[in-house]
Amino acid sequence: MTPIQQQLLEAYREIEITKASIQHTHEVEDRLEEEVKALNEMERRLPKEQRDVDILEREGLTGLVLNIVGGREEKIEKQREEYDLLASRHIELFKSVKLLRFELEILKKKNTTLEQLEMKAATLLKKRETELRIADPKLNETFKDLNQHLTDLANQRNRIRKATDTGEKVVTSFVEIEESLEKALDNINNSESGSGALAHEAAKGAQYNFRKSKTTLIRFQKEMEDIFEIPPVDTNIKFEDFSEYSGVVFQGFGLNLFFIQKVNSTLGRVREKRKDIEIVVNILDQHLEKTSDQIEELESRKRELILNT
Repeated sequence: MTPIQQQLLEAYREIEITKASIQHTHEVEDRLEEEVKALNEMERRLPKEQRDVDILEREGLTGLVLNIVGGREEKIEKQREEYDLLASRHIELFKSVKLLRFELEILKKKNTTLEQLEMKAATLLKKRETELRIADPKLNETFKDLNQHLTDLANQRNRIRKATDTGEKVVTSFVEIEESLEKALDNINNSESGSGALAHEAAKGAQYNFRKSKTTLIRFQKEMEDIFEIPPVDTNIKFEDFSEYSGVVFQGFGLNLFFIQKVNSTLGRVREKRKDIEIVVNILDQHLEKTSDQIEELESRKRELILNT
């Protein structure tokens, strides 16, 4: 066993120990939370129990009645026992909480080394891989193929992430366009004075948002083409859908009707495209998860090969 291999195995043993410590830390945190709740409840109940004992022990109307009917001493003794039991449990909980907090502080100090250990192991893995590739031509070819596959998958994952981010921006833009078109319809259907002008402004807002999102739409289409042989959806929407009603003057029923028909038609198309793009974004999310799993599996195979050779 070479010195690098020995250091590598020791680093992974330390990582496993630290991970187990982190898991134990979570368990201690859960226990501490439960104990603190129980301690708080006990501290709430203790004063009441003490008051009950004090009331029974005082000579008063309650004590007089108990003396007459009998059983006063037994009642006091029972109340004292309940109080003593609670007081004893309170002490136990107080000590337990104190010890758990102390243990948690020690564990958290140890757990901060995990990232450093993983960085150390990654460096040693590379050194050990180099050792093996120099020593064995067949292993050199194996590692070459594994690394190329990992590089291809990593590039694919980056493309998917980029397309997902762009797709989400497109969806946001389409939602803004829909809101502007809906606002335009609400205003044109409003009989109040000035509502036509407001409808016109809302329609212009839809145009503005479309212009703003057009570059993002084109980029999203290209990014999908880099990922899919056949893109699941065509993002193209004609600019005419937004421009034909831009010059409408809101005077008379006929023009209003034309405007409403045009906006409704455009709104339907935008909604349809937005839903299509949301489906594509979900597909991209699934591809991203699948690609990440493939990378993790390959890295695990490579790591096992290095450790076990």
